[in-house]
Amino acid sequence: MRKSFKIVLGLLFLVLAAGTLFIVFNIGRLNCALFNFSVIDIMSLLTSVIIGFGLTYLISVSFSRESKKNEIIEESLKDIRDDYSHLMHEFMRHRNCEVTENFRNYVLIVLKNIDREIAILKNLCIERTNMNKPIGRLIKIRFDFSFIASGDNLSTGNVISDSFIKQCSEKYYLTKQSISQCKLELYNA
Repeated sequence: MRKSFKIVLGLLFLVLAAGTLFIVFNIGRLNCALFNFSVIDIMSLLTSVIIGFGLTYLISVSFSRESKKNEIIEESLKDIRDDYSHLMHEFMRHRNCEVTENFRNYVLIVLKNIDREIAILKNLCIERTNMNKPIGRLIKIRFDFSFIASGDNLSTGNVISDSFIKQCSEKYYLTKQSISQCKLELYNA
């Protein structure tokens, strides 16, 4: 729990305890007329309002924080999927073309971006035990894809062949399945 939540929760319990003690020691002075408020009535109303607003604040802030974290995780998964899609599009566009040094460097940069996004995703989901297996699978597929995409087939002077694209496509579709599994586990928890 964050420090601000602890402070607000502590203040709420302090007001509740003070209001309860005040009411208990002054129970004989209660006057139940419609417009005749005693100090005890005002204190109990004030205690109820403060606790109501305080608990609403605590609940809404904690839910909004969790919702924001889920949005960031979902955005990270979307970025990973988009980077892989863009990489496959580039492979298809350069089919049967010779690999240049610029194209090889471009592919390596995109793969580094994917690695960065996966590292961010892993750090965001470190507390979620249900996400360990899908993220572990995504990391393994990313390693396999990177091994194929940045290996000897992508050396300068080689031609991007159909078999190379087929191998990358298989890993690409496994990656998409893994991302879908991550999204499923994200909202099942």
